[in-house]
Amino acid sequence: MDYGKAIRIGRAIAGLQQKELAELAGVDPSHISLIEFGKRKPSLDTVEKLAKALQIPDHLLTLLAAEPEDLDLKDPKELAYWSNQIPIGRTGTAEECASAILWLASDEASYCVGTMLVVDGGQASI
Repeated sequence: MDYGKAIRIGRAIAGLQQKELAELAGVDPSHISLIEFGKRKPSLDTVEKLAKALQIPDHLLTLLAAEPEDLDLKDPKELAYWSNQIPIGRTGTAEECASAILWLASDEASYCVGTMLVVDGGQASI
């Protein structure tokens, strides 16, 4: 899990600097820096505090932190077969799905009401 990547994505979307996030989460700014540089792993309590400060669910922060080796992938042949069935010819990434979710949860999407955002590489259009 790369929580550093997840925190950087969350901070970018929230428009926060490390120091600002640290103040909101009640953690030391140097701890956030160490997490972002991969020098420390956050505790569950810290993940929850950071997610709350970023105004995103903690499980979404964990999804953003997921790396390919963290996910239980199917047999490579089966994965290749299904990837070819998707109109854009590949599977989506956790970052692509999480970005859509974060946008829907952000102020930029405040005028979107009762909509469904399909993040499927065009699969629903066939």
